[in-house]
Amino acid sequence: MSQYIPNPPHPKNIPGDFYVEDGCCTMCGVPFAAAPELFSEGKDEDGYEYYYVSRQPETAAEIDQMIDALSCSELACIHYQGRDPQIIERLVQIGKIVGYNFLTEK
Repeated sequence: MSQYIPNPPHPKNIPGDFYVEDGCCTMCGVPFAAAPELFSEGKDEDGYEYYYVSRQPETAAEIDQMIDALSCSELACIHYQGRDPQIIERLVQIGKIVGYNFLTEK
């Protein structure tokens, strides 16, 4: 079985552990509904609209919101590349660990 490797992060994402995959977002509304303080809307030169991570979560409540957005997004465009074992365990439990680059890179 081959492993899905996501596209790189969209360049507008703020640096950090959570990101929206470049070329994936379809403006489903989930990120903004789940964590409006952590996502912003953007538009490229062709008029393509997308969400991106505009602020990384800082509190436990914001991490919960980000994981909520990640778990509910329609196309799995939101990813985690950090190393926090508690967050990784939560993502494993909900079946949302798609790429394992966070374990081997950095």
